[in-house]
Amino acid sequence: GLALRIAAAIHLEQYYMALKLLKEDESSSSSSAFGQLCRICMAPCLNRLRWLSLSHYNKAFMKREKLEPQEVARLLYLPSSHNSKEAIAFCTSAGMLVEEDRILFKAAPMQELESYAIDRTVDDYFCFGDDHVNNGRVDEN
Repeated sequence: GLALRIAAAIHLEQYYMALKLLKEDESSSSSSAFGQLCRICMAPCLNRLRWLSLSHYNKAFMKREKLEPQEVARLLYLPSSHNSKEAIAFCTSAGMLVEEDRILFKAAPMQELESYAIDRTVDDYFCFGDDHVNNGRVDEN
């Protein structure tokens, strides 16, 4: 099932695919409590998966290619309600440059995310969905 596909994607260093699998399960009509449990279990390493995905994209895009923060947020599976601000914060903490409100790829070497502290509600939105997170609190439903 889902857990094996996620494990396989990580083993094959397809970190963006692992994020996609986690997020797709949430949006599928057969979304299950198990899918939500997978997202919760993966929450501590979401930043690492996003950083590894960003590293992959940084290699794939052209030198100094500019992307809108919303597009980078989509690629990193940041929740839509936080996307621009969090995408810029995440990328700058990884050593990427921002020019004219766009994120530049292959413009500077990437750094580890030691100093980056993502707003934990972003991971709550990823794990539980926009409908179940209210003012930073997870609804009981």
